[in-house]
Amino acid sequence: MNPYGGIHGGAYASIIDTAAYWSTYCELEEGVGLISIDLKIDFLAPVSDGMIIAKGRSIKIGKTMCLAEATAMDSNGKWLAHGTSKMMVLKGMQTIEDALKQSGCGSVPPKFI
Repeated sequence: MNPYGGIHGGAYASIIDTAAYWSTYCELEEGVGLISIDLKIDFLAPVSDGMIIAKGRSIKIGKTMCLAEATAMDSNGKWLAHGTSKMMVLKGMQTIEDALKQSGCGSVPPKFI
């Protein structure tokens, strides 16, 4: 929370970046990772409690770059933040499987079951 009792803007940025990332990652072939290279956030309304719901959507998936957007809303559907994320495609590098191995977590199911 910020000094005024609302959620800190960095928390919104993290939520938007994560939703944008997953919306794009799920459309990529196996063994491909992404790194955010640009993130633009518009803070639309404060929130001090309750659930925040994020929805992401890929806009363009290219060979080396991807663009996605995401929104953060409260439980009543009021928009709290909107953002776009540009991501670089990394083939064979920094996949989710690599991150899980380094963190000591188990595996995730394949994306295309």
